[in-house]
Amino acid sequence: MCDTKKGYCVDCVTSDDCPATSFCSPGGQCLPDLCSGPACANGALYQCNTDGSGFDGGKICTDSNACTDDECIPAKGCLFFASTKPCDDANACTTNDACKDGSCQGGVELACDDGNPCTDDACDPVTGCTHSANKAPCDDGLFCTGGDVCADKACKGGPSDTCDDANPCTVDSCVSASSACTHTPLPKDPNAVEFVGDKLDNNCDGQTDEPTAPCDAVVSSGSDADYAKAIDLCAGVSSSVFAVSPSSYARAVRANFAASNPPQHGSSLAVISTGTAMLPGEPNYAAPQQGTNWQKESSYPGDTGGSCGGSGKVLDFTDWKLSVVVPSNAKSFSVDVNVFSAEYPEYLQDQYSDTFLLLFESQKMKRNIAQDFAGKCFFTNAMTYSVCPGCPKTAAGLAGTGYDQPAGQGNQLAGGSTGWQTISAPVTPGETITLRFIIFDRGDGIFDTAALIDNFRWSPAVLAEPITVQK
Repeated sequence: MCDTKKGYCVDCVTSDDCPATSFCSPGGQCLPDLCSGPACANGALYQCNTDGSGFDGGKICTDSNACTDDECIPAKGCLFFASTKPCDDANACTTNDACKDGSCQGGVELACDDGNPCTDDACDPVTGCTHSANKAPCDDGLFCTGGDVCADKACKGGPSDTCDDANPCTVDSCVSASSACTHTPLPKDPNAVEFVGDKLDNNCDGQTDEPTAPCDAVVSSGSDADYAKAIDLCAGVSSSVFAVSPSSYARAVRANFAASNPPQHGSSLAVISTGTAMLPGEPNYAAPQQGTNWQKESSYPGDTGGSCGGSGKVLDFTDWKLSVVVPSNAKSFSVDVNVFSAEYPEYLQDQYSDTFLLLFESQKMKRNIAQDFAGKCFFTNAMTYSVCPGCPKTAAGLAGTGYDQPAGQGNQLAGGSTGWQTISAPVTPGETITLRFIIFDRGDGIFDTAALIDNFRWSPAVLAEPITVQK
């Protein structure tokens, strides 16, 4: 019959359901009214009352252990036998758990590998498998990508140099469908320059490292345009003009500045001076000490960008202004400068110190770039002078210039020079830049200074800031 309260089938629900000499046990089994020992019924152990009149209320045989089989044997009581049945060890990282030796043992580790190289696979005992995104190198399987790296659990292809043939005169492209490269030739670039020595055809004319034809072989001091050619600036010059000059004798295109100072490239160089640009023995020469006072005032140049800034009036002012279009493949330029001064060593860094500036204006900057390695005003700093008696490069570079003549003060010579310095600055291909080579006297018009300028050249080198180095 069914015990509706217990919810399962029993022999009896009440004693009325049992024979006359039996009673209904709590477990729903008919037991004799009289007993002589323990009895088991429906997993419960019943003890016989001491007077043998019946059984007690009984005790269910259970140890609350899922990994034991609970049994009731009248002669032995409740017994618990270890089982091997399936179980759950409460660890999400194991599978096929089974009972062993009375406890639940974890089975095979859960396989969490999702086959994705862009995830780090792990297992959490509570939640199970986890797959977190990583940034590991990977391969997206595409021919036209490179530097592939994982992102957002997927392999993302990056730019590739697979098809770069290192030839600036071809357009390199990649065809994914055929896993092939194409190299389309470029036409000759009339606005590009050749960088001799890099073994590349920089201007796509079919030749490699061909030297640029010199343009300073036949020049004179008669034309402002000749000054650009004298410093080897042969193409792209929009204008070359002396905006201010105290005298035509204060500038010159020369084959040298005495035998001790030949051109750095080609056959000519340019000279600008606060006095005359001549050498001893030449017409219109004047000794740099005491020098030439042209008695012409000008205003201190602005826009120096914080380097060598000043105000008020200056004397013997020369301002050579160049506008130049940058070649399509140039990233920087360099120009060599060598400054001689009779102010050295007595009048540097004071109110009489002559000054040389190179004001540079481009799309990205507008400032004086004639600075020494310490970032100070380039040619009024004693640290910059290297050619003089007792200087690192001796006084040989002064020979024949007039700055080597005794100054009338013991054995001291008339001046010193910086030696050749290279000033370089960054540019943007195709832009128009302005260069202003400026020299002037401060405080007085005597004790002359002269700047030699030569060997202007373009470069593919990328520069962050202007730099100056000694040659």
